[in-house]
Amino acid sequence: MKNNDIDIYGLAETNLSYRQSKIWQQQLGFHGYFDYSQQGGKGQGVGIIVSDKYDIFVHKAVGHKGRVIYLDLNFSQKKNVRLIQVYINANKKERTQIEELYQYIENTIDDAKNKNMEIIIMGD
Repeated sequence: MKNNDIDIYGLAETNLSYRQSKIWQQQLGFHGYFDYSQQGGKGQGVGIIVSDKYDIFVHKAVGHKGRVIYLDLNFSQKKNVRLIQVYINANKKERTQIEELYQYIENTIDDAKNKNMEIIIMGD
């Protein structure tokens, strides 16, 4: 990230466990926020990697079922941003789960709007 001047990077389908994510962070030297599915399985896991420059502004990190994670960054009383990283499987067999994720994302966006936050959505 440092070599390419990247400050924020969204990840989807990490397939990482909690332990693996901690090893990544130690070896690569970055601040990572990850969410994992309790059920495991291929194609699970999302994360957001943040440079030192922006990590100091991270106020809150929330994950949901290994498919959505968001970070709230507080830059000042008037400038706050919600970064949302999403991975939604396109498998039609999981239609119920997909609809539930859409609803969760809409609620997350509505919550950010109610707090007058800027919103950035990333994902696959």
